[in-house]
Amino acid sequence: MTEKRPIFHSEDDFKHDLVWKIHEQDEICNVRLERWPPSIKESMYVDIWVELEGTTCALELKYKTKKLTFEHRGEIYKLKDQAAQDIGRCDILHDIERLETIVRSGSCTTAFAISLTNDPLYWEQPKRDDVTLEAYRVHEGKTLNGTLNWAPRTAKSTIAGREGIIIRHGYGGHWNMNSPCGGGSSGEFRYLLLRVPPE
Repeated sequence: MTEKRPIFHSEDDFKHDLVWKIHEQDEICNVRLERWPPSIKESMYVDIWVELEGTTCALELKYKTKKLTFEHRGEIYKLKDQAAQDIGRCDILHDIERLETIVRSGSCTTAFAISLTNDPLYWEQPKRDDVTLEAYRVHEGKTLNGTLNWAPRTAKSTIAGREGIIIRHGYGGHWNMNSPCGGGSSGEFRYLLLRVPPE
């Protein structure tokens, strides 16, 4: 999410780059990938865990891509078309639910859910109201909160492991421009940054 790296090869690439940037900002901070929050009993790992001078922050990242080939400073990026936007949206909301649980447990002071994508279907207002993922939309201007469930007709294979999400706080769905990477809609990256407040 910087001018130096306007695009990433994968979600893991995105995570490692952000960890490095955090370390560069303050070398005395303790940064870890895939950390298990200390106050959580069940199996639950956080993408990035940061500790600095008594403050603890948990971060969950999502990197959803549409097919794109792009060259930046001599490096070729070939992104896949991940599709399955319904599941992708649900996973973004599931990250928020998990982070709220972690903050509520007292494991950390605050938390952030960060989603980066070049797929307009995440931030654009849907053209149809009668869709399976009505409750799981994350488009621009959408308020994210409450108890969210799949429509009754949703396939069981889609729902598996993603049943019912409860979001305690309200979050505004504002997608910020991140970087242009070539022409066409797939060359435009936007990010959704949501802060989970302390309890």
